[in-house]
Amino acid sequence: MTRNDTDWAARIAAARANRESAEAAELRLLRDAADAGQKPSDIAAWWGSGKPRVWELLRRDTEGRPVTESPTAPVTVYLRGAGRGDRTWQQVREAMWARGWRTTSDRTSAWHLARGGYPVVQCDFSTSLDETPGPWYGYDLYVIAGVVRARYDTTAHTIQIRDLLPTPAAVKHHNAAWADIEVTMPGQEMDIQLLTKVKQAEPLCYDSAPGATKSLARVLDAAALADIVEQALKLA
Repeated sequence: MTRNDTDWAARIAAARANRESAEAAELRLLRDAADAGQKPSDIAAWWGSGKPRVWELLRRDTEGRPVTESPTAPVTVYLRGAGRGDRTWQQVREAMWARGWRTTSDRTSAWHLARGGYPVVQCDFSTSLDETPGPWYGYDLYVIAGVVRARYDTTAHTIQIRDLLPTPAAVKHHNAAWADIEVTMPGQEMDIQLLTKVKQAEPLCYDSAPGATKSLARVLDAAALADIVEQALKLA
């Protein structure tokens, strides 16, 4: 992806973020009005939509449906969990969705969203985050969460002159000594930096799976992990 392509991607992500943030704020306002005792018919009239649509929105989270990712969340949580199983990943995602946050595990997507002004929090719960690696590996795991900033980082790499030549010229001069000369080429890469940082010991809870043995079923507490993400957000 070229620099120009990346800039367009960031601008489009920012436009989408603004729209989704406005929609999320609007939905919260409708629910707040209902919680305050306002009649759905009055809310519909003020909002300029039909009463059935208002009821649909207000009932969305009260019908016992499985927790799913909100399509209008203003915050994206960039999840990193190398070494974790599928069940833990799903529990973590659902814990973030329950807070109204979107999730992604793709670094490039997280970078574009942050570059476009979308609030992004990186949450790393990888099993490699261990204070005392070695024989006692796994006993002192920790997690890290922080609001991120996306930027271009200037880099440099060394290549041979032959790698800069068009294919016909490279074939023609493949035995030329000068084609082996190395040159340094400047470049850019997408870099993610933590603006805030919350580091805590891995939060644990007992596994609630049917048949789990408490003495053997201490697992990552996904809800507590979401609390740590919220702490990082408040520091921004």
